[in-house]
Amino acid sequence: MGIRLDEMRLDGATNEILLWHGLHPDDVVHVAHNGLDDRFSDLKNFYGAGSYFTDQWCKALQYSRAAGCSIRKKRCRNKFRCACPGPKVALLCRVLLGEPYMAKQSDNLKGQRHPPFRDAENQILYDSVIVEPQWMQCTQKQQQHREFVLFDRRSIYPEHIVYFTCK
Repeated sequence: MGIRLDEMRLDGATNEILLWHGLHPDDVVHVAHNGLDDRFSDLKNFYGAGSYFTDQWCKALQYSRAAGCSIRKKRCRNKFRCACPGPKVALLCRVLLGEPYMAKQSDNLKGQRHPPFRDAENQILYDSVIVEPQWMQCTQKQQQHREFVLFDRRSIYPEHIVYFTCK
């Protein structure tokens, strides 16, 4: 049974979109039962301690690792694409972006557990963060892929679990 993206209905009022999330196969059962949980996110992530998504399959592949290989401990020694044998996993998720904050080159969101303030005086936050490809001062690198960061697990619904192998 294939995924027919043209038949999926998305809610434009909440800025709902479909995004990819690469993950380790050991995490699939937990995510299937509990969803993606930003409380487990790393405070060292460049754009905040949230759940990261992309609309680009090649970016999701960077985080889709076979058993025994991880993004931090690359058994295969490949930086951008796991070459280890065995299945890899990615999620196709419904994500509610709400009113997103567009990251700027000068932003340093590392260590943040929420998106920036939309209205600091009234303590009103943006709903998510979008990072476009651009030179980022916080990393001193060119951001190659578009990334979306969500800080509220209630805004994320893993719609499909996709198992695959790479040759």
